Amino acid sequence: MRERIRSAFQVAACVLIGVARFGSVAHAQSFAADLDTVKVGGGPKAALGRIYVSDGKVRIETRQLPDGFFIVDADREAAWFLRPLQRVFMEARRSSLLTQTLVRVDPEDACRQWRIMEEAAGPAGGDGEWRCRLVSRETIGRRETLKYETISARNRRTSIWVDAARHFPIRVENEDGSVVSVERFVDTPQPASLFALPEGYRRFDPAELLERIKHSDAWVAERPKGGGGP
Repeated sequence: MRERIRSAFQVAACVLIGVARFGSVAHAQSFAADLDTVKVGGGPKAALGRIYVSDGKVRIETRQLPDGFFIVDADREAAWFLRPLQRVFMEARRSSLLTQTLVRVDPEDACRQWRIMEEAAGPAGGDGEWRCRLVSRETIGRRETLKYETISARNRRTSIWVDAARHFPIRVENEDGSVVSVERFVDTPQPASLFALPEGYRRFDPAELLERIKHSDAWVAERPKGGGGP
């Protein structure tokens, strides 16, 4: 009888440990990774920047905007662009599809979170309706992913692959063939200071930022069809 009780406890302990380990993998959202890009027309991958993630917060740095960075806070449904040397910030609306897409999602229902961020940081205008659907399940570099397709109000199509284990997008492909991918993950706790919106910063005019982003690889949002560009 004692042996049966002992065996039952051992089995229960193993189950609990397994559940805890699975949960830590499935919900671990503290990591850093590189952003790579492939430009329109294909070719080799090129370094685009760096990304830092801690639960619902994301920091996006790109080489084309070295004097600033994006902070995305999905819990607050907001995105900002900060320039530390000037001690200024702006709401990152109509800037980059990356701020709307590179957020923590439910792999089986990613559209829900993207819709929230599209409303918070997406471009204005367009006669259509924003749409999103799950397309397929695919393996990318030994990672199980779920492929989604979104169509903007301006009828621009984007494909997004979500890592099922990380609950995070790892590939974004534009209608024009340009690609941004999340590569070389480093799983480690990220300092809270990376995602803080410092006190004492003043707001600045977004027009300057928008013009700069439109001429960089970070601009993967609404472009006129046939207009070309990165």
